[in-house]
Amino acid sequence: MTTPALTVEEKQQVLRGKSYREFLLAVEEFPALRVEFMDGEIVMTPAPVPAHQLISGSLYRLLDRYASAQGLGRVLYAPLDVELAPRTRIVQPDLVFIPQERLADLLGEKRITGAPDLVVEILLPATMHADRHVKLPLYAGSGVAEYWIIDPDHHAVEIYILDGESYRVAGIFIAGDRISVGRFADAGMGIDAIFAM
Repeated sequence: MTTPALTVEEKQQVLRGKSYREFLLAVEEFPALRVEFMDGEIVMTPAPVPAHQLISGSLYRLLDRYASAQGLGRVLYAPLDVELAPRTRIVQPDLVFIPQERLADLLGEKRITGAPDLVVEILLPATMHADRHVKLPLYAGSGVAEYWIIDPDHHAVEIYILDGESYRVAGIFIAGDRISVGRFADAGMGIDAIFAM
């Protein structure tokens, strides 16, 4: 499977009509890229920029500190495969949360197998369309109870809660706000702390 390597400036590359075996080959051939597999499409994304990683690190520390102190479960960060459906839907969200009572069921030897309770995606120009229009319904259809979209350009956090088979917007939080909905509402997490650099 020979595809030109992506650089930081390039967008996501989507290869359609691919098999699970071709996905595994792409993972081996392009170790520097985030490689995901969604319903026959291999999606390859360049490495995140430093600002993305700073936000990811801040949010990880805030979520993990609270989850650990309360004994709620574990927060994990990319790169880590999450297999939402066997051999057909394998994604790499920026962060996931798995409650304590589900850890034994979901933590596999090589990947998470099943839907985490919370998935977080941090928008990049290369991933914005997929995060909003591909992954949002994919996560809902896979049973992810809560989905956060982090918007670095607007210093905003959008929180979606599963309502039946689709998401409803539970809240959009901007600079100066504290998250007051969802699983981490009691943490009183300040938006400014997420985007502090």
